Amino acid sequence: MDVSGNLGGEIGIANPFKALTLTSKLSVDNLVYNHQEIGDFSFDASYDNDLAAVIMKGNLNYRETPTVDFTGTYKVKEIKDNFDLDLHFNNTDLTFLNGFMDAEVVSNINGKLNGNIHVSGEPDLPVLNGSVILNNASAIFSLLGCRYTINGKINVGESGFMVNKSLSLKDEDGNNAALDIVVSHNNFSNFGYNVNIDFENGYQTSKNTARLEKFLVLNTTYKEGDSYYGKAYATGHASITGEGSSMNVKVDLTTKKGSKVIFPMYGTSELEDESIIHFVSKEKKTEELPSKVNYSGIDLNIGLTLILMQILGWCSTNKRKMRSERVRKAN
Repeated sequence: MDVSGNLGGEIGIANPFKALTLTSKLSVDNLVYNHQEIGDFSFDASYDNDLAAVIMKGNLNYRETPTVDFTGTYKVKEIKDNFDLDLHFNNTDLTFLNGFMDAEVVSNINGKLNGNIHVSGEPDLPVLNGSVILNNASAIFSLLGCRYTINGKINVGESGFMVNKSLSLKDEDGNNAALDIVVSHNNFSNFGYNVNIDFENGYQTSKNTARLEKFLVLNTTYKEGDSYYGKAYATGHASITGEGSSMNVKVDLTTKKGSKVIFPMYGTSELEDESIIHFVSKEKKTEELPSKVNYSGIDLNIGLTLILMQILGWCSTNKRKMRSERVRKAN
């Protein structure tokens, strides 16, 4: 973790023997987290002796533009329901999230966030209610090499986050799939999730009822050691559900025109090192070799229909070329 910025602040005390009043101001300019610019943060707090409460307000400016602000109170003498805070997101730039993500999983996050969230309860057991709207929120998913863009409304409740209407999920070519998400929790522990992606019927509205012709699911270039790379389009459905360390992934897709996925032909020693293929003898019984990859907790179910016309056409064309080459050499 790498954090930098310019910290400043002040504390004031008034009427300490009659009506105590405390005030404080804290500011962090040019806040940077893990080499990602966050912005300028300010926080003001004062103690109201009559209310027996701390009154708070603050904001975050990103490149001199206000993006997040909050106001609230904390009642110091109350044990239950002592926290009351309102968060306002005003075209909040989402690039700051890059500092909190693993770039090998998700990178190049951008887009805007708007909405309001009310926080109540206690600081250690907060209760959230409200909604936020994602406006062209996008990111590159490194495993697939694809940038996806999300638009739509997410509801925030006491027990989690969910969508009442499917979110729009666009690939780099503008193909529009439908995304449904539910994330549940118990006081921000024991998280569970249910993600469904429909890239067959797609994201449909009253003005757009057409089914998707294709959706980009892979867009990678070759890197040494890759088992596959290329570009792939498909239609189908995908769902990811889980709780804790347990995950269930179900994918049912059909490849579409424009797909070109290459599987590099490594030598036998390279394949053996990767524990992908092991050569055995029919006459000699061999022990089952343990996998070097830990798949515990993951239930993976993939249904794949390949359209092989392009591959068959490639084979036919190259077969004719090989025959022509043999005839030429023979003559």
